[in-house]
Order: sequence, then structure tokens, then C-alpha cells
Amino acid sequence: MKKSDKCLVLFLVLSLILTTSTVFAVPVITYQSTQAAPQAQYSVIILVDGMRAADINVTNTPNISQLMEIGVTADFATTVLPSVTFAAIPSLVTSAHPDTHGVPGKYYDKQLDVKVEFDLPEEFNGTWREEYLEAQTIFEQAKECGLKTAAITGYMVGVVSGKGADVLIEPARVQHYNVRGFPWEYESLPIPDWFKEILSGTYYYFPPHPIRWHEGYFWDPDEWLTNASLSVLENFMPNVLFLHLPMLDLWEHYFGPGTPIAIDTLRHADEQIGRVVDKLKELGIYEETSVFVTSDHGFTNVIKYADLETPLKEAGIEYIVANNGGSVHFYFVTIEDKLKAWLTLLGVEGVEIVIPRELAWLWHLDHPRAGDLIVFLEEGYSAVPYVMGMHGSQELTDVRIPLVIAGAGIKVGVTIPFARIIDIVPTACYLLGIPAPAQAEGCVLWLALNRENTETEITEGYVVA
Repeated sequence: MKKSDKCLVLFLVLSLILTTSTVFAVPVITYQSTQAAPQAQYSVIILVDGMRAADINVTNTPNISQLMEIGVTADFATTVLPSVTFAAIPSLVTSAHPDTHGVPGKYYDKQLDVKVEFDLPEEFNGTWREEYLEAQTIFEQAKECGLKTAAITGYMVGVVSGKGADVLIEPARVQHYNVRGFPWEYESLPIPDWFKEILSGTYYYFPPHPIRWHEGYFWDPDEWLTNASLSVLENFMPNVLFLHLPMLDLWEHYFGPGTPIAIDTLRHADEQIGRVVDKLKELGIYEETSVFVTSDHGFTNVIKYADLETPLKEAGIEYIVANNGGSVHFYFVTIEDKLKAWLTLLGVEGVEIVIPRELAWLWHLDHPRAGDLIVFLEEGYSAVPYVMGMHGSQELTDVRIPLVIAGAGIKVGVTIPFARIIDIVPTACYLLGIPAPAQAEGCVLWLALNRENTETEITEGYVVA
């Protein structure tokens, strides 16, 4: 049977299921906490963009490995689909899937008639942030509970992941602003007026990250962002700190995962994690802090470019595309173009599955911003040309991520079998003694917690698929 025939059969079977049964109720165990007091006063979540679980070891990541020894490691952890930064980090901070928080990666907004690809500076003047993310973040929830929060992110991630943070810092792509003495030397770092504006809660675009030549490679926004984190910890001491280290992802795209430059960049990111832990100890709050180290997605070595658009153009199909590398959103004006495109894309080399919006709920992508057709590629294929590494697909190489938790309220030297990126924030909130965000869909990672002083009421409930 041809691949297109298999996809057609799958589509018909799933359509039959969808039309004959609207609700699938699966019994689960839910927990209602009666915790008397928080187990942690502070929560630090560090995300290394594109970090693969397979690359973590004592040689590459000694600081992460040390946290694994004194904390909890997830044997198998997963991100959301599509497995890209601009879907995964919003899912992390909201504990919700993309069909709930509304950011399915790069997308086309039909209502605003705007393609949102997180690349153009004019799209990010700070005015759209509230519209992007439709779910409450941990920062908003913590603020309601009287806690202080900070988000320090690379790229344009702050637009969709720092919603509600008291302090939001990102090296935005503004090429005309300069600061004397850049990059920082943390030991002699003064707190300038523009930084004090951030500490007072004003949203402010940082100048572009310094890219400098270091040991044969271009470097080093990771250090820049870590410097900002250390300064925020010392001067603001937030109860919730999110730090995003972006550089590993960049080099994995250019050179491929597991290559020497990628491993060197991973080691450098690990050094930054060690610096944050050292600062927590220096400030005397390490024993009161739970530390989470994770990634937003895995990575796949690219063997071939999947040209999805040329066949559509040759077929005379009108469309709008939002390209997420290992997956692509396609939007159409007419149902005829949608059906014609669906049949056309099934025959393109590298296409694993083409999902119509009507079935996107199975992938947690049933949202008006998601494509009318959503294409996931086979392992090794990229819809973006001229790259050596890519992610965004539903393959395990892209979906599997590492997760390490250590510190206050966490067991020591334990491995748990499974976790999801959406489980991080509910766990952090539980340790802080606050509710999870309003639209949270994740669970507390109970197997990771030292719950000696916690009473928990167990009730039976149902989750609806």
C-alpha cells in the first residue's frame, strides 16, 4: 500500500471515530493539595534551547550532571507539537498545549491578516504581547499571589513567554542602540538607569546581544543573558526566574546536533547553569530554591530538503504558509484548494502525515491560528533549506527533551519514568504553595517530590480527550 493510501485510510478511520463518538472519558487520579506551607521560596527554570537528552553526560554537562545526582531526572520527557521554540516555551510557562494558549509555532493569523514568524522587529513593539498568549502564565499567577517574577530570554521569546513578568529582559533585534562597556563583566557590573527601569517593571528592549569571536567561534548571548540573570537575582531576588539560553539551537541548525561546535556550545551553556547555582548559594537562598533544567525540543540531523511549495504552485493552488522546519502550517481560502493541496502534499517526498484542521485536536493543535492543513515531515527532512539540523516534527528525535529537577522539596538521586514540558510549571507552583495557572493542563510530578510534610487528598476524576 502506498504512503498516500495509508494516510487516506487513517484519515477515514479517524473521521469515523470523530463522527461516532464525541467524548472519550478516561479515568485518572487527580490530587488536591492540602499543603500547609510552601516547600520552596524560589523557583528557577532554565531552558537550554535545543538541548538533547542524549548529549547530557559528565563530560559535556558536569553542572547538569551534578544536579542529576542530587535531584530527580526524567527518564523520558517530551515537549509539545510542533516541537519548536515558539510553541514549546509558551506551553512551558502556561502549562497548556498550543490549542489552549494559542501559539502553534510560527503561524498566520487570519483575523489580523498577519503572518507571525517572530523574525521582524516591527512586529514586536510590545503592543501585541497580550494578544499572542491566550492562557495565564506562571508569572501572572505568581503575581496574583504576591510573588516577584522575572523572565530573561533570547530571540523574541519574551514576547510570547514573558507575559506578566515583573522583569522581562531579552536581547531584541534592535540594531541601533548601544551600551558602553558591552558585554558586561559581571564582577564590576553597575546598575545603570535603563536597567533600573526594567527592575521597576517597565518593558524594555535590550540592545542586540554581543556576538564576539571566542576560541574560533562566534559567541555569546548565553553569557550575556546569564549576566542579566545574576544581576536580577542579586538586585531583585524574584520568587520565579525563567532563563532561556538560545545559542545551542543556532549552531545545531547551522552545523547539526552532536557536532563539535554544538557540543562546545552545550558545555558553555552548562557553565552558565553552574554560575546561576553558584549565585543562589552566594545569596544564601539555594536551600530554599527548586531548580528546573530542561529544553524546548530535541534536534534531528537533516539529510534532505523537503520542497513542499513548488508542487502546490505547479498545481495552481493559492495558499499561505507558516514554516516551522519539521512541520508546516498551510492556510487556504477555498475548500477546493485545501482538498487539492491535501492530495498533492501526500505525494511529496519527506511528508509523513498531512493533518486537516478537523482532526488537529488529536495533536492538541485545534486552534484557529493553526493551519487548515498541518504537515509533519519524516525524520531527516526539513522544509527549510540550507540547514544541517532541524526540529519541529513529531519524531522522537525532536519531541524528546531532558528534564532535571533539584533543590527544595525535591527527592535526591531519583529517576522518574516520564514527564512533559507542561508538567514543569504545575510542579513549580505546588512547591511555591500557589495554584497552577488558570488554563494549566499539566500535572504535578508527584514522584519527584519529597512530600514528607504534605497531606494530599486523592479523588477520582476524568480527563476528556
